Amino acid sequence: MWKIPSKHCRKSHKLRVQRFLCNRQPSVADVEIARRAATWRGDFANNTSAVLTPRSIFPWRHKELPLPRLHQGNYLGPGLPAFPVWYQWCVTHFTLHLLKVPWHRLIFGEWKSEFANSSAWAFNQAVSGVMSNSFRVPFSEIRSGKDDFMVNLDHIIERPAKLDVGDEEVSPDLEDMVEANLRNLYVSANKHGKDHLQIKLKMRPTSASILSAYCIPFLTREKVKRDPSLQSTFFDIYLKAEEHQGYFDASRFVFSELRSLGHDQTECKTDHAVLNSTVIAQVLVECEEIFQVSCARTGHILQGHKDGKIRKIPHVVRLEAVISSQWPYVNGKAVTEIGAWQITDWDDLLGGNIWYL
Repeated sequence: MWKIPSKHCRKSHKLRVQRFLCNRQPSVADVEIARRAATWRGDFANNTSAVLTPRSIFPWRHKELPLPRLHQGNYLGPGLPAFPVWYQWCVTHFTLHLLKVPWHRLIFGEWKSEFANSSAWAFNQAVSGVMSNSFRVPFSEIRSGKDDFMVNLDHIIERPAKLDVGDEEVSPDLEDMVEANLRNLYVSANKHGKDHLQIKLKMRPTSASILSAYCIPFLTREKVKRDPSLQSTFFDIYLKAEEHQGYFDASRFVFSELRSLGHDQTECKTDHAVLNSTVIAQVLVECEEIFQVSCARTGHILQGHKDGKIRKIPHVVRLEAVISSQWPYVNGKAVTEIGAWQITDWDDLLGGNIWYL
């Protein structure tokens, strides 16, 4: 546990760093790090765009095979390296420890089914809400449970769609449940889509399993939005750590950098200090599904299968939550609070909607 710096100390430290950065000339190592970072980010952008192209008429993945990256052992996210299984296992269980999952439940794996099943329910609820809000289909109609489907959308989309703010049949708490970029993807599909489309999507979950869970220490999506310079923090630390010789020196450097980051990101309140981190989890949800997009005038199938049969489709759902650690200035015990989970992407339609690289 580090000592929480005073506001005066933090301000003077930042001023010294700013003077140092303004007066120094970039070294050969700095130039090389910048070049490699630009190259890596270019590869990451290419990998992300590969997920989204060719652009579908309707943003939905309806394939019976899992995402290709899962076959490559990449359970953390698109564009990220395929870490060894033992490393992913350690990261997952350390993150779940931060989430206050008791150790006996970690050993026997009870948390897996509970978290996965809850995520599967949230996924179906979120899909229904996104369809309802984006295409102005009554939420109760989509969640009617007809034919034992949790999601039951069979609707003709007329152009232009009417987006009435006062409509009462919208999904409750959708802004808290689904991240804005993912919601905007479907709003954009509605706004710029073709005329007279008939969308048929029926889905019910059959099983769910957790793929990974890991922590982004001391940063959140909202902080990076306010200060975009923080986005490359961890990648810059990784590149600079490679310049150190030996595992011990590299680990000591990473720990020192994370400690400094924790100091800088600590928020000083009236009677306590707050430090927020982010937990990211991915869940594989197996569904029985029917999906078709057709022209309402001609009946021509534009996307999906013509036979209209039920197929078993695996969906990868990505969620994140903010963990808030609070330390009183005087006497008292540190308190950790876990925020609400929010779905940020599914099936890599947004390339993972990654904000920390």
